[in-house]
Amino acid sequence: PTKDDNFLWFKVVSTHQVARMEFGSFRFEFSDPATLFNDLRHKVETSRIDVAKTLPASAADIQRFFDLFDERQLALDVFSVVETGRVDSKVKVEYKGIRRPYEKVQVDSLANRPEIKELPAREALVEFLVRVSLAQTNPVPVPSGHKESARELTRIARHVMVADATVED
Repeated sequence: PTKDDNFLWFKVVSTHQVARMEFGSFRFEFSDPATLFNDLRHKVETSRIDVAKTLPASAADIQRFFDLFDERQLALDVFSVVETGRVDSKVKVEYKGIRRPYEKVQVDSLANRPEIKELPAREALVEFLVRVSLAQTNPVPVPSGHKESARELTRIARHVMVADATVED
């Protein structure tokens, strides 16, 4: 990479980190409703009394959210990827001057991604979402039995990757 390429990456990464703060990635409020989806957090929490009983009163809202999932690590991974995509989408709308460099970095990032077909199923799912969040345009290989699920995952993830989405979505 050239000096200019390195500086471009630095600007994009720095912008992304600042944008996480500006656009609320660290201000998740369990009680704030989702704006783009039916909000099921309270309903799920009520049905999971075991989770509610084990959380200390001082538990952070985001911890409370992740504790709703049996597969907590998978939920964290999916949330992290989709939240990154949400922030990136909002940056490209709010800061139009960095849009092209942002898209270049995303395209460059795709070139270094692992082959999905070589990954275990869970990792392949997260990698699929990473590619969606990086706005990959060429088709991602998906086993034939999972094509409809992949379409649905893409639709849901892209629904959040818009400027008016919030971290609670």
